[in-house]
Amino acid sequence: MIDEQFQILNAAFESALTLEAEERAAFLERFKRQHPVLAEQLQTLLEKDGEEQDLVEMWVHHQTTSLSQSADDAWIGRVLGNWLITARIGAGGMGAVFRAERADREYVKTTAIKVLSGAISDARSIERFRVERQILANLNHPGIALLIDGGTTESGIPYLVMEYVDGVRIDAYCDENRLSIPDRLGLMIQVCGAVEYAHRNHVVHRDIKPSNVLVSRTGQPKLLDFGIAKLQEPGDSSLIEPNAGPGQRLMTPEYASPEQVKGEAISRQTDIYSLGVLLFRLLTGGSPYASASTSREDVERAILEHDPAKLSTLVSRASASNLSNADTVALKRAESTHALRKLLSGDLDNIVLKCLQKDPNSRYESAGQLAADLTSFLDHEPVSASGTGWIYKGRKFFKRNSRMLLTAAAIAAAMSVAVFGVVIQTNGFGSGVRTIAGFSVPTAVSSDDDVAITGLFKFQNSNRINQFEMIDANHLRVRNLATASINATRAHGQWHHYVRTGPRVFQAETSIATYTLLENGNVVWESNRKITLVPYVQNAG
Repeated sequence: MIDEQFQILNAAFESALTLEAEERAAFLERFKRQHPVLAEQLQTLLEKDGEEQDLVEMWVHHQTTSLSQSADDAWIGRVLGNWLITARIGAGGMGAVFRAERADREYVKTTAIKVLSGAISDARSIERFRVERQILANLNHPGIALLIDGGTTESGIPYLVMEYVDGVRIDAYCDENRLSIPDRLGLMIQVCGAVEYAHRNHVVHRDIKPSNVLVSRTGQPKLLDFGIAKLQEPGDSSLIEPNAGPGQRLMTPEYASPEQVKGEAISRQTDIYSLGVLLFRLLTGGSPYASASTSREDVERAILEHDPAKLSTLVSRASASNLSNADTVALKRAESTHALRKLLSGDLDNIVLKCLQKDPNSRYESAGQLAADLTSFLDHEPVSASGTGWIYKGRKFFKRNSRMLLTAAAIAAAMSVAVFGVVIQTNGFGSGVRTIAGFSVPTAVSSDDDVAITGLFKFQNSNRINQFEMIDANHLRVRNLATASINATRAHGQWHHYVRTGPRVFQAETSIATYTLLENGNVVWESNRKITLVPYVQNAG
C-alpha cells in the first residue's frame, strides 16, 4: 500500500512538473478529487521542487508512511464480519494487513485481514482489490495463503480474510537457520510449485519477492499478496497493463522483469524472471544487478541495459573486496567461501541466468521446468539449462553413481590381483612346495584391506619378504623369506601354518595378525598394528 501511494504521488509529481502554471492548477484540482489525502502532499512536494532529489523522495516516503499508519490504527478494535481486528501486521500492495480473532467466540482462530486503503479507494483500486479477492477464492494450494472470507464495510471499503501465516520472509528464514544450498533449493522448489499452480489457474502474480513469501514454523513457504496479480484468459499468452506510464506501473523494481519496466506484455515468464531474482538472493544474499545506487531509475536502467552477474562471480567479487563479508555469506549457507563459489558455479549459474534472460521466450517455459532443473541438480542429474553434451552428461553420471562405480572398480582390481597378478610355479624351494615366480600388481595391501593376499609381498619400508599361499579352505601358509640373498632365502626360509579355528578365522601363532577367510576366497588380514605390504617382483632363477 505504501509503495503504491508513493508511486501514485511520484508519478503525479513528475507529470505536474511538465505543466505550465494554469495547467498545473487544473491538474492538481483533478488529482485532489481522485486522491484527496495525497493532494496536500503533492502540493508540498511541488513547492520543494529544486531540492536534492533523494531528500525529496525520503520526505515523501516518510509522509506517506506516517499518513498510512495513522489511518490504519483506526481499524484496530473494529469488527469486520465475524472478525475482531487486534493488531496491525503490515502493508500489502493496496491495503493494510491486520491480525484478527474470531469475534463471536464460536471457535478460536487467528486470521489475517487485508483492508483496502481509504487513500486509494477510487473505482479502479476497488476493482483491482476485488479481482485479488476472486483470484484467491479460486486458488487452493498448500503453498498459497488461503482465502477464508471476504466482504465490504458499511462505507463500501472491501476487505478479505486470509489464512494467518505465523512465519518470516523467506530470505530471513534461510539466513537465521543457516540453511545449506540444497535446503534453500528445496524451499525454492516448493515456491515454484505454488507459482506453477497459480499459472495453471491463469493467474500471473507479478510481484514475487522475499516479503511476499513467508516460511511458517513448520518450514512451509507460503506465497502471499496477489494485489497486483492478473487473470490471464485461457488462450491469451500475455497481458498488458492499460494506461500505465513511467512511475505508475505496479511493480517492485528490484524484482521486476524487463517487460514490466518497459510496460510491455506480461506473461508467465514475468514470474519466472522474478523467481530468478529471488533465487539469486537466497543463494548469494545479493542482487544480480549489484550497484551502489538504489534509485528506481538506476535499478530500471540496470535491468534493461546490464547483463546479470553470475552467482559464482558475485561471491568471487565479494571475496576480493571484503573477505569478511564473503565469509559471513558463506557461513550462513553452511559452507566455506571457496566451497560456496564452487557449488554455485556451473549448473546453478546456468539455471539462474536462464531465468534472467532479457527475452521472455528465452526463459523457462514454466515454473515447473525451473523446479525440475533444481531437482535434477540436487539429484546430480543433467539440467536443461546446461545443455545436452555427452561429456557433461558423462560427468553427471559419474557424480551420481560415483560410489557404485568406485566399488565396481575396487572389485575389478581385486579380481585382477587374484586372477592375473600371481603366476605360480614349482621351483627349487623343495619338492611339492609352490612359490611365486613373479608379481606385477603395483598396489599396496594394508592389514585392514579386504583383498586376496596370495602372493609374494615385501613389508613397506623394509626388506622383509613374505610369501602367502592358500592351501585349502582351512589352511593358510605364510613363509618368512630371508633377505640376505636368494641362496639364504632357499636355505633359511620357513613356513608358518595358520589353521582356521573359527567359522572364518585363521589364528596366527603370534598375536600380531588374524586372517579372516571370506566367501569369495579373499582374506581380510587384521593386525594390532598398521602393516602395509608392497607387491614384490621376483623372477625365478
